[in-house]
Amino acid sequence: MRNYFVNIAFRLGKDPTRKAALRRNAGMLGAVIYSSSVLSLWILKSSPHQTTFQD
Repeated sequence: MRNYFVNIAFRLGKDPTRKAALRRNAGMLGAVIYSSSVLSLWILKSSPHQTTFQD
């Protein structure tokens, strides 16, 4: 987890415009949150114990 923040800090320092870097990191963070929530919903749907998540 520490390497992830180091990578973000390195990109922030390297980018000429900080706003573009912040926007890119926010988009990356949003994609990570979205994919993890989709993955957790898929795990809930595919588990045999959950019957409330039927389509």
